Amino acid sequence: MKSFRTLYGIFFLSGATGLVYEVIWVRLTGLVFGNTSHAIAVVLGAFMAGLALGSWKLGRYADRVPSALKLYGMLEIGIGIAAALVPFVFQSLHSVYWTLTPYIQGIPGGSMLLRFLTSFTILLVPTFLMGGTLPVLAKFFTQTAKEVQQKVGLLYALNTFGAAFGTLVAALLFIPRLGNIRTTLLIAALNVGIGVFAIILNSRWSSSISPSVVEAPTSETAVAGESAAEIADERIDSTVAGLVLMTLAGSGFVSMLYEVAWTRALTAMIGSSTYAFSIMLVTFLIGIAVGSSIASRLKSIAGLRLLGLTQLGIAVGGLIFLTGYKIAPLIVLGALRAMFFSFPAMLDRHFLLLF
Repeated sequence: MKSFRTLYGIFFLSGATGLVYEVIWVRLTGLVFGNTSHAIAVVLGAFMAGLALGSWKLGRYADRVPSALKLYGMLEIGIGIAAALVPFVFQSLHSVYWTLTPYIQGIPGGSMLLRFLTSFTILLVPTFLMGGTLPVLAKFFTQTAKEVQQKVGLLYALNTFGAAFGTLVAALLFIPRLGNIRTTLLIAALNVGIGVFAIILNSRWSSSISPSVVEAPTSETAVAGESAAEIADERIDSTVAGLVLMTLAGSGFVSMLYEVAWTRALTAMIGSSTYAFSIMLVTFLIGIAVGSSIASRLKSIAGLRLLGLTQLGIAVGGLIFLTGYKIAPLIVLGALRAMFFSFPAMLDRHFLLLF
């Protein structure tokens, strides 16, 4: 169990590294587009697309490999190498843009499309590898299908809290002191170190821990363990399942819109796009982690009704943010006026001037 706790710790660090990269990529992509909103949209799109594709493809591949922990280590090493190359590839893109601009300047939106496609493709490589880390480690940790909900929920929470931590560290410590390239190389070295450590652990455990295999029960086993009525009750109507999937897709779409809009709103209030993006991302990630941990314990009331209520809650939360965004400047100005123009404050200023 102690060794497993070590793996939990390095997966926390893995989540932190991923979000350090995301903050840096927003800064690098902003130099390409000259517009922070476009940069955030590209980075978020590439990040989520890469995570989804990596989780889908590499998660299926993880079921066929003999050692999931070794595969996880190789993914971490690949993430470090791919992410380390991103700043240098972005630097080389400037000459490519200047070369191709005369040929596409007559096409409406051609230059913007070129910048979008190239930036998206570059970021898709490391994020694709990141997307495979959770299902691969979940395959390693889960011995039976019943363990999936508990173990995957724990891994997801650790990775998400690590992501929030990484966002704060990137915005407040690494980037201001080290810059984009040095921070990238430092975090890439950490990814490679995590990968090497995981491979070494795998070699040590190969004789004592067998790779976990989660097999779907056959029809005969299912019938023997459950009655036909119980199986029928667990089947979900295809129409309802389709609506649930559409709801989840729409919720993800709206969430990304919220991230871009909230960053723009916070930038207008704070004046720094990097800090605004970091604040938004930390709040977003902590909310996701806390919300998912609470929802996982509500098994008795989980269902379509809870899904609908959460979507309504998200809509209400968006309206609350909009209201707060409109009121917050007035509250701040009122507090400043009370602080600087009150009678005690005037006496203090007079005293300092006379002194």
